[in-house]
Amino acid sequence: MLNLKVAMKRIALALLTACLLFPLLAQAEKPQSPLQVNISPAQTGLASVDINPGDVVELNITGKTFVEAGELVINVELHNGVELISGATSWAGSVNKGEEKTLVIKVLVPKQDNGSVTARITMSPSSNASFAAEAEYRFGQKGVKKPDQMPKIKNDSKGRAIREYRTQ
Repeated sequence: MLNLKVAMKRIALALLTACLLFPLLAQAEKPQSPLQVNISPAQTGLASVDINPGDVVELNITGKTFVEAGELVINVELHNGVELISGATSWAGSVNKGEEKTLVIKVLVPKQDNGSVTARITMSPSSNASFAAEAEYRFGQKGVKKPDQMPKIKNDSKGRAIREYRTQ
């Protein structure tokens, strides 16, 4: 009987502790991606809702790494009739921690559809890890797609498990 009382007190204490700590755990800092990618118009103050069908827009695609990366790869895809006027849609090279790489492209916004531009940045700092981040810029709408609440674990081309983070 005594052991049952002690066990019940321990369970009650554990439940009370969990109830008190849960709000703190819910506010705990979420892990951040070691990569960041951003797509924005080169013209200061230009919002996606201000871009009309048929406009030619210059975009900055900026990738940044927060860890030693070795090789970084940036790929840009054009969707729903967006046409490339000038600039490179891919880049690969080495970067240092905190260093940014910016691609500048000029695109024609489609006349029939809003269209979008997607940028994906990847790196493999070691043979055991691979990281990726993605951003999307939509013309004629409120802008960049928000990230999923909980990124899913996926396999990269080498079969390694990665978690993708999408940034605004």
